[in-house]
Amino acid sequence: MTMVLRGYLRFLGARGCRAGLDQAVPIIPQWRLSSLTRYIGSSDVQMLIATCDQNTATGVRDRAILLLLARLGLRAGDILSLRLTDIDWQQATLSVRGKGRRETRLPLPQDAGDAVLAYLDQARSHVVDSRIVSCRMHQSGH
Repeated sequence: MTMVLRGYLRFLGARGCRAGLDQAVPIIPQWRLSSLTRYIGSSDVQMLIATCDQNTATGVRDRAILLLLARLGLRAGDILSLRLTDIDWQQATLSVRGKGRRETRLPLPQDAGDAVLAYLDQARSHVVDSRIVSCRMHQSGH
């Protein structure tokens, strides 16, 4: 509504009425996507993780990804660029390179580590670069 009013006042200013009246209309910020939920509750996260079918390669992979997202707050790009050398199984840590390419070591929670290990052991297909943790699943789910 304020944009329409401001536009109408500019039109009147161009037609000879007092110019600059459009400046009197206050600006109301309306950020794009501002109405989206900032986060989902932990019970919803648990329910989402529980929907992963661990009898399929895709389900095992999705569970590992969701646990890394939920437990460590990783971004999708962090997971895509994750390499086997980034995981220190002895220290239960995970190394990620965030913005600015600065390396950060994060503790690897037991359930997330178990899910990544299950993915590597059961669901991960042979890839050209075997150092990469994640890979794209084929349509068949293998």
